[in-house]
This record gives sequence, structure tokens and C-alpha cells, in this order.
Amino acid sequence: MRRALEEYRIVGVRTNVPFHQKMMDSHRFMGGQYDTRFVEEQFSF
Repeated sequence: MRRALEEYRIVGVRTNVPFHQKMMDSHRFMGGQYDTRFVEEQFSF
């Protein structure tokens, strides 16, 4: 998944690829310690 996100290219529009890369680097995510509030608790927009 990390490799796919790194290689993914779209020109002309914003994507949420950087968000997904950041999420995949989260120790909670890697450890399977997430629930439906994970994004709200871990990331502020």
C-alpha cells in the first residue's frame, strides 16, 4: 500500500493520498488499534 501510494500520480486536482500516507505511518494504525473515531482522534483538519 505504501508503495502504491508513493507511485500514485494525479495531475490537476488535490487528492487525499498524503492523508493516507500519514495514516499508514501511525503506530496505532499499524498495530490495529483503531476504531470508527480513529481519524477524528488522530488527525485534525
